[in-house]
Amino acid sequence: MERQFGKITGCSLLLVSLSFILITGAAASDMSVELAAGYDDNVSLSSTAEGSAFGSYQIKFYHQFLPDLLSADCDIFIDGSYQDYFSMGDNYELRPGISLTFPLSNGRLVPGIMAEVLIYRDDFIKEDDRDEIMAGVQLEWLTTARVSLGFHHIWAWLDYTEPVILQTVRPSSGPGKGRGMPGGPHHQEHDDTHQHTSSSRDDHLRSTGIQGMLFFTPEIQGHISLEYNRLDSSIETESYRQNSGILSLLWAPGDLWEISATTFWKRAKYDQDIENTDRTDTICNAGLGISCFIDKFEFFFHVGRTENDSSLDIESYCQTVTQCGLIFSF
Repeated sequence: MERQFGKITGCSLLLVSLSFILITGAAASDMSVELAAGYDDNVSLSSTAEGSAFGSYQIKFYHQFLPDLLSADCDIFIDGSYQDYFSMGDNYELRPGISLTFPLSNGRLVPGIMAEVLIYRDDFIKEDDRDEIMAGVQLEWLTTARVSLGFHHIWAWLDYTEPVILQTVRPSSGPGKGRGMPGGPHHQEHDDTHQHTSSSRDDHLRSTGIQGMLFFTPEIQGHISLEYNRLDSSIETESYRQNSGILSLLWAPGDLWEISATTFWKRAKYDQDIENTDRTDTICNAGLGISCFIDKFEFFFHVGRTENDSSLDIESYCQTVTQCGLIFSF
């Protein structure tokens, strides 16, 4: 595990180093700090819900380079977040990344490549601790002044740092939380009476998606995305195929306010269940948010409801998360 973690750390340093090598032109930087508080009524995403209030702290740094060596735009970013649950263990993550885009046809056609690293640690469910490497290609096409279309394909390698306790009833995780890739592990409870062995876990995720953005009016815009995910895991019961769709609307009635609504649907078909029965999970989500902008501050409120209908009753769950906070950009 230390050797693999070293590779990931080395890759992240390489990404940052390459970005600085390409610097020969102008640059632009953005940084934001987010502070939020809320309540999650089902932190573990399990059939036996257990809730907790939380504080959330996030910092984002974005820097754009305009290198003379390549006819391209080079962006790097670093995101760090910490989730402080008052009644349960906390979690945190660090995500550095880089992207190169190559504007063509006066910027109407923009292909690109991207890569990022994720380091995630969870004090509540240690089995969710993991390191990830992601690489991908993307294409954006500005078809008209109001419509843009996009395509992406992503490869991700996930190395779980803790051994997985194999159970005779059900696996420990599923495709609901995390990347939009998306699929990160569910936080599930464990039944010690059914544990019989442990094993290391390594996953390979492939994700292909198309998306479109439509500006109905200067104040209203919509976004739709369709995606197919394939996860191959060293733990056979964690491998699945998943189809998903996302629909969102954003209304900005003035300079001060934004109102957003989002819904998504995911359906995952697992290759094999521990009891050799078919397992299919259908996840639905609806969310509503409102933001107020004052100078460099964004004050926001968001509520979201998620339901998972699984063919295995013990995997079904409902979750409601409510939070409010502020974002300071500089």
